[in-house]
Amino acid sequence: MPGIVGMKQHISYQMGDGHNVTGEIPVSYDNFVFSDLEENIVFKNATIDEHYSKVMWNSSKFYNGMEKQDYGNILQAIKTIVHCKKRHLKSPVKSQAIAYLHQEMKFSPSTIQKILLLFGVKMQTAAILKCSGRVFAERPTPEWLEQFGGVQ
Repeated sequence: MPGIVGMKQHISYQMGDGHNVTGEIPVSYDNFVFSDLEENIVFKNATIDEHYSKVMWNSSKFYNGMEKQDYGNILQAIKTIVHCKKRHLKSPVKSQAIAYLHQEMKFSPSTIQKILLLFGVKMQTAAILKCSGRVFAERPTPEWLEQFGGVQ
């Protein structure tokens, strides 16, 4: 598997008015994270804490091509969700962890479900979207959006 860093795809297309538009498609790490967790947690029987230590102990800035700090944050978010779900805790931290995976890391709800199932935790798509949406709604309105007026 080639390194994930720098694998941003560039898109360019011709619009009807003759303008070229370019942009970047953000890289999603969800397939990498799922297979890495499956290998290390399921097949090698490591705990999430052991795997986190392995990832963060590495002296490199990257773990298998992904920035290790990002991957460490993903592991901590997963650990938080699993802990809260297994102990039936209604904590805002769980919602923030779900929102982090869904909004910041661009994981689809189905990927989040698959990852959580590795730890024996079931979570419905609606619950993931509800938690993520709640956190998003609580964030302050971005300055660029306030400039358009009418946003209260």
